[in-house]
Amino acid sequence: MSLDRCNYLDMSGHKIYLRDYKGQVLLLVNIACGGEYAEQLAGLQALYAEYGAGGFTVVGFPCGQFSAAAGGNKDVLECCRNRYGVRFPLAQTVQVKGKNTDVLFKELCGAKSIKGDFTKFLISSDLTVIKRFDPETPPEGLTVIIEEMLKN
Repeated sequence: MSLDRCNYLDMSGHKIYLRDYKGQVLLLVNIACGGEYAEQLAGLQALYAEYGAGGFTVVGFPCGQFSAAAGGNKDVLECCRNRYGVRFPLAQTVQVKGKNTDVLFKELCGAKSIKGDFTKFLISSDLTVIKRFDPETPPEGLTVIIEEMLKN
């Protein structure tokens, strides 16, 4: 399966296909409102605010497999919006590892499993995975590559 055939459910329950984002640079991130890297939500929002009008989108995929602070979709949405000011698109909670891994994350990860929240996948405007970033890479560390991709 290719990324243009992958989809996710947004927080309202609507099916969103990645092909709907063709022409934009994407950053797909498994997120959490708790845990060691939760503060990255503010940094991801800053990237979205800075580059969103220029053809860049962040999509957050809540995952309760690494952080004790997962909660339900409503809890995650409220936390992201109220605590971190998140306005970028959010999917409903997904699994990113194990036998029930979401199809999109199977496609993104291949044989290399995700080891923690805030693993980031940079996707080109033609829906090709360009690079994977581990949780330790802060959002502000992606500005140069995002700017380069938006110029092309």
